[in-house]
Amino acid sequence: MGLFDKLLGKDEAISGDADAFTAIVLAVVASDGQITETEAVGLFQVFSRMKLYEGFSNDRMGSILRKNINLLKRKGLDALVDEAAKVLKPELRATAFAVASDLIFADGHVEKEEKDLMEKLQKVLSIEPVLAEKIVEVMVVKNRG
Repeated sequence: MGLFDKLLGKDEAISGDADAFTAIVLAVVASDGQITETEAVGLFQVFSRMKLYEGFSNDRMGSILRKNINLLKRKGLDALVDEAAKVLKPELRATAFAVASDLIFADGHVEKEEKDLMEKLQKVLSIEPVLAEKIVEVMVVKNRG
């Protein structure tokens, strides 16, 4: 890898569950073209409560987020989600879908781009329609008040 590739992250790829999970939730909060303060706070709250990120330093979390933001900018939402879905182990796929569902309601409304991405996530994460509906229904109730 050359100097510029290293500095610009040309060889970065999603590797491991933490990268993949981060990519999915980042894609969801960025899907409407903006990340609100509420959504950003929600991201950090999610990561801080999950066993997946237990013991991660702020530097490591920052590195994972920067890596995924760079991938998002370079490859776009669809490619980022597709790559993440391939890497994320099956046991975490419904969890990622649930967290993503929760985060899209964080700012009080759901944009068309967010809905479209959630439908894509359901497919690429192989979430059965009945389970996806239950998850979204619970998140609607959770985020009402």
